[in-house]
Amino acid sequence: MAIKTGQEYIERLKKYTPTVYMDGEKVDTICDDPRFASTIALIAKNHDFAFDADQKDLAVVTSPQVNEPVRRLTNHIQATMEDSIIKVELTRDITNRRICAWCGSNTFSLLWAVTWEIDQKYKTEYHQRFKNFHEYTQRNDLDYSWGMMDPKGNRRLRPSQQNPYPGVRIVKRDAKGITVSGCKLHTSYGPCTDYLVVVPCRAMTEDDKDFAVAFYVPIDAPGVTMITKATPNREYADLTMQCPLTGVSELK
Repeated sequence: MAIKTGQEYIERLKKYTPTVYMDGEKVDTICDDPRFASTIALIAKNHDFAFDADQKDLAVVTSPQVNEPVRRLTNHIQATMEDSIIKVELTRDITNRRICAWCGSNTFSLLWAVTWEIDQKYKTEYHQRFKNFHEYTQRNDLDYSWGMMDPKGNRRLRPSQQNPYPGVRIVKRDAKGITVSGCKLHTSYGPCTDYLVVVPCRAMTEDDKDFAVAFYVPIDAPGVTMITKATPNREYADLTMQCPLTGVSELK
Protein backbone atom coordinates (compact mmCIF):
# COMPACT_ATOMS: atom_id res chain seq x y z
CA MET A 1 0.00 0.00 0.00
CA ALA A 2 1.52 3.28 -1.11
CA ILE A 3 -0.28 5.43 1.44
CA LYS A 4 2.00 6.66 4.22
CA THR A 5 1.09 7.13 7.87
CA GLY A 6 1.45 10.48 9.57
CA GLN A 7 4.69 9.38 11.21
CA GLU A 8 6.11 8.21 7.88
CA TYR A 9 5.30 11.63 6.44
CA ILE A 10 7.18 13.31 9.32
CA GLU A 11 10.22 11.10 8.79
CA ARG A 12 10.24 12.05 5.11
CA LEU A 13 9.93 15.76 5.93
CA LYS A 14 13.05 15.55 8.11
CA LYS A 15 15.14 14.76 5.02
CA TYR A 16 14.35 18.09 3.31
CA THR A 17 16.45 21.23 3.63
CA PRO A 18 14.23 24.11 2.47
CA THR A 19 15.33 27.73 2.72
CA VAL A 20 12.82 29.27 5.11
CA TYR A 21 12.84 32.56 6.99
CA MET A 22 10.62 33.54 9.90
CA ASP A 23 10.71 36.84 11.80
CA GLY A 24 13.77 37.87 9.83
CA GLU A 25 15.82 34.80 10.77
CA LYS A 26 16.63 31.63 8.84
CA VAL A 27 14.95 28.47 10.16
CA ASP A 28 17.52 25.73 10.62
CA THR A 29 15.29 22.64 10.85
CA ILE A 30 11.56 22.63 10.18
CA CYS A 31 10.73 19.54 12.24
CA ASP A 32 12.63 20.80 15.30
CA ASP A 33 11.02 24.25 15.30
CA PRO A 34 7.89 24.36 17.54
CA ARG A 35 6.43 27.15 15.41
CA PHE A 36 5.71 24.55 12.70
CA ALA A 37 4.35 21.92 15.09
CA SER A 38 0.63 22.43 14.46
CA THR A 39 1.10 22.52 10.68
CA ILE A 40 3.10 19.29 10.67
CA ALA A 41 0.54 17.68 12.98
CA LEU A 42 -2.25 18.75 10.65
CA ILE A 43 -0.63 17.18 7.60
CA ALA A 44 0.14 14.03 9.58
CA LYS A 45 -3.51 13.84 10.59
CA ASN A 46 -4.52 14.02 6.95
CA HIS A 47 -2.34 10.96 6.31
CA ASP A 48 -3.78 9.09 9.27
CA PHE A 49 -7.29 10.04 8.15
CA ALA A 50 -6.86 7.44 5.40
CA PHE A 51 -6.52 4.74 8.06
CA ASP A 52 -9.57 5.90 10.07
CA ALA A 53 -11.92 2.94 10.34
CA ASP A 54 -14.96 5.20 9.95
CA GLN A 55 -13.72 6.98 6.83
CA LYS A 56 -11.10 4.90 5.02
CA ASP A 57 -13.64 3.42 2.58
CA LEU A 58 -14.22 6.96 1.29
CA ALA A 59 -10.83 8.52 2.05
CA VAL A 60 -8.97 5.88 0.04
CA VAL A 61 -9.62 5.11 -3.62
CA THR A 62 -7.85 2.92 -6.17
CA SER A 63 -6.32 5.18 -8.78
CA PRO A 64 -6.81 4.04 -12.39
CA GLN A 65 -3.49 5.73 -13.24
CA VAL A 66 -1.32 3.47 -11.05
CA ASN A 67 -3.84 0.81 -10.00
CA GLU A 68 -2.92 1.41 -6.36
CA PRO A 69 -4.76 2.91 -3.35
CA VAL A 70 -4.25 6.68 -2.97
CA ARG A 71 -5.57 9.37 -0.64
CA ARG A 72 -8.66 10.76 -2.33
CA LEU A 73 -8.28 14.27 -0.92
CA THR A 74 -4.66 14.59 -1.98
CA ASN A 75 -3.78 12.54 -5.03
CA HIS A 76 -6.94 11.40 -6.82
CA ILE A 77 -8.22 12.86 -10.11
CA GLN A 78 -11.92 13.70 -9.82
CA ALA A 79 -13.12 12.01 -12.99
CA THR A 80 -16.83 11.42 -12.26
CA MET A 81 -19.73 13.13 -10.53
CA GLU A 82 -19.51 10.46 -7.80
CA ASP A 83 -15.85 11.35 -7.24
CA SER A 84 -16.76 15.01 -6.80
CA ILE A 85 -19.64 14.30 -4.42
CA ILE A 86 -17.54 12.02 -2.22
CA LYS A 87 -14.77 14.63 -2.19
CA VAL A 88 -17.26 17.27 -0.97
CA GLU A 89 -18.53 14.97 1.77
CA LEU A 90 -14.99 14.22 2.94
CA THR A 91 -14.13 17.91 2.85
CA ARG A 92 -17.05 18.72 5.13
CA ASP A 93 -16.08 15.99 7.55
CA ILE A 94 -12.38 16.78 7.75
CA THR A 95 -12.86 20.54 7.99
CA ASN A 96 -15.20 20.00 10.91
CA ARG A 97 -12.49 18.07 12.73
CA ARG A 98 -9.10 19.20 11.39
CA ILE A 99 -9.59 22.59 9.71
CA CYS A 100 -7.96 21.98 6.30
CA ALA A 101 -9.18 19.44 3.74
CA TRP A 102 -6.33 19.83 1.25
CA CYS A 103 -6.23 21.26 -2.27
CA GLY A 104 -4.20 18.44 -3.78
CA SER A 105 -6.94 16.62 -5.70
CA ASN A 106 -8.43 19.93 -6.89
CA THR A 107 -5.08 21.05 -8.28
CA PHE A 108 -4.46 17.75 -10.03
CA SER A 109 -7.97 17.60 -11.49
CA LEU A 110 -7.76 21.12 -12.90
CA LEU A 111 -4.26 20.74 -14.35
CA TRP A 112 -5.16 17.34 -15.82
CA ALA A 113 -7.94 18.98 -17.83
CA VAL A 114 -6.02 22.14 -18.74
CA THR A 115 -2.90 20.33 -19.97
CA TRP A 116 -5.02 17.96 -22.06
CA GLU A 117 -6.87 20.84 -23.69
CA ILE A 118 -3.62 22.69 -24.44
CA ASP A 119 -2.12 19.62 -26.07
CA GLN A 120 -5.22 19.09 -28.21
CA LYS A 121 -5.06 22.66 -29.50
CA TYR A 122 -1.31 23.21 -29.86
CA LYS A 123 0.01 19.65 -30.34
CA THR A 124 2.28 19.98 -27.30
CA GLU A 125 3.29 17.34 -24.72
CA TYR A 126 2.36 18.99 -21.44
CA HIS A 127 -0.31 16.46 -20.53
CA GLN A 128 2.01 13.44 -20.74
CA ARG A 129 4.60 15.21 -18.59
CA PHE A 130 1.94 16.10 -16.08
CA LYS A 131 0.58 12.53 -16.14
CA ASN A 132 4.06 11.11 -15.46
CA PHE A 133 4.53 13.45 -12.51
CA HIS A 134 1.07 12.70 -11.16
CA GLU A 135 1.74 8.98 -11.17
CA TYR A 136 5.02 9.60 -9.35
CA THR A 137 3.24 11.57 -6.62
CA GLN A 138 0.57 8.91 -6.26
CA ARG A 139 3.07 6.09 -5.84
CA ASN A 140 4.97 8.05 -3.19
CA ASP A 141 1.94 9.62 -1.44
CA LEU A 142 3.34 13.16 -1.53
CA ASP A 143 1.90 16.43 -0.20
CA TYR A 144 1.66 19.87 -1.81
CA SER A 145 1.22 23.53 -1.03
CA TRP A 146 -0.86 25.51 -3.50
CA GLY A 147 0.76 28.81 -4.47
CA MET A 148 -2.01 30.55 -6.36
CA MET A 149 -2.32 34.10 -5.04
CA ASP A 150 -0.08 36.83 -6.49
CA PRO A 151 1.46 39.85 -4.80
CA LYS A 152 -0.71 42.28 -6.72
CA GLY A 153 1.47 45.32 -7.20
CA ASN A 154 -0.78 47.88 -8.90
CA ARG A 155 -4.23 46.26 -9.00
CA ARG A 156 -5.38 48.63 -11.75
CA LEU A 157 -2.84 47.21 -14.19
CA ARG A 158 -2.34 43.77 -15.73
CA PRO A 159 0.94 41.94 -14.96
CA SER A 160 2.47 42.83 -18.34
CA GLN A 161 1.67 46.51 -17.78
CA GLN A 162 3.71 46.77 -14.56
CA ASN A 163 7.45 47.35 -14.39
CA PRO A 164 8.63 45.92 -12.16
CA TYR A 165 5.95 43.34 -11.36
CA PRO A 166 6.52 41.16 -8.24
CA GLY A 167 4.69 38.04 -9.44
CA VAL A 168 6.17 34.88 -10.95
CA ARG A 169 7.15 35.14 -14.61
CA ILE A 170 9.24 33.22 -17.16
CA VAL A 171 12.61 34.91 -17.61
CA LYS A 172 14.37 32.28 -19.75
CA ARG A 173 13.48 29.47 -22.14
CA ASP A 174 15.95 26.87 -23.39
CA ALA A 175 16.30 23.18 -24.20
CA LYS A 176 16.14 22.29 -20.49
CA GLY A 177 12.83 24.06 -19.96
CA ILE A 178 12.03 27.39 -18.34
CA THR A 179 13.58 29.60 -15.67
CA VAL A 180 11.18 31.64 -13.56
CA SER A 181 11.57 34.49 -11.11
CA GLY A 182 9.22 36.34 -8.78
CA CYS A 183 7.02 35.94 -5.71
CA LYS A 184 3.98 33.83 -4.99
CA LEU A 185 1.74 33.61 -1.92
CA HIS A 186 1.53 29.99 -0.80
CA THR A 187 -0.76 28.32 1.67
CA SER A 188 0.37 28.27 5.30
CA TYR A 189 1.68 24.69 5.26
CA GLY A 190 4.12 25.34 2.41
CA PRO A 191 7.41 24.62 4.24
CA CYS A 192 5.97 21.35 5.58
CA THR A 193 5.05 19.70 2.27
CA ASP A 194 6.95 17.94 -0.50
CA TYR A 195 6.20 20.26 -3.41
CA LEU A 196 5.02 23.79 -4.06
CA VAL A 197 2.40 24.10 -6.81
CA VAL A 198 2.51 27.39 -8.73
CA VAL A 199 -0.50 28.36 -10.85
CA PRO A 200 -1.85 31.66 -12.23
CA CYS A 201 -4.21 33.70 -10.08
CA ARG A 202 -6.14 35.40 -12.89
CA ALA A 203 -7.05 35.14 -16.56
CA MET A 204 -4.16 36.16 -18.79
CA THR A 205 -4.01 37.91 -22.16
CA GLU A 206 -1.50 37.33 -24.95
CA ASP A 207 0.59 40.18 -23.55
CA ASP A 208 0.74 38.36 -20.19
CA LYS A 209 2.05 35.08 -21.63
CA ASP A 210 5.26 35.16 -19.54
CA PHE A 211 3.09 35.09 -16.40
CA ALA A 212 0.79 32.28 -17.61
CA VAL A 213 2.80 29.42 -16.14
CA ALA A 214 2.04 26.43 -13.90
CA PHE A 215 4.54 24.00 -12.37
CA TYR A 216 5.47 21.88 -9.37
CA VAL A 217 8.79 22.46 -7.59
CA PRO A 218 10.38 20.67 -4.58
CA ILE A 219 10.33 22.78 -1.43
CA ASP A 220 14.11 22.61 -1.13
CA ALA A 221 14.92 23.22 -4.81
CA PRO A 222 17.83 25.66 -5.37
CA GLY A 223 16.56 29.21 -5.73
CA VAL A 224 13.34 28.68 -3.75
CA THR A 225 13.04 30.81 -0.61
CA MET A 226 9.99 30.86 1.65
CA ILE A 227 9.17 33.69 4.03
CA THR A 228 6.58 32.63 6.56
CA LYS A 229 5.02 33.33 9.92
CA ALA A 230 4.45 31.09 12.92
CA THR A 231 1.47 28.74 12.88
CA PRO A 232 -0.82 28.54 15.93
CA ASN A 233 0.87 26.79 18.82
CA ARG A 234 0.55 26.23 22.54
CA GLU A 235 2.19 29.54 23.36
CA TYR A 236 -1.10 31.15 22.29
CA ALA A 237 -3.40 28.48 23.70
CA ASP A 238 -5.72 31.04 25.31
CA LEU A 239 -6.57 32.56 21.91
CA THR A 240 -8.99 29.82 20.91
CA MET A 241 -10.39 31.51 17.81
CA GLN A 242 -6.93 32.31 16.49
CA CYS A 243 -5.48 28.98 17.53
CA PRO A 244 -8.01 26.19 16.85
CA LEU A 245 -5.38 23.45 16.63
CA THR A 246 -3.83 23.84 20.07
CA GLY A 247 -5.16 20.47 21.12
CA VAL A 248 -3.50 18.41 18.41
CA SER A 249 -1.11 15.70 19.45
CA GLU A 250 2.55 16.57 19.89
CA LEU A 251 5.03 15.40 17.27
CA LYS A 252 6.80 12.17 18.04
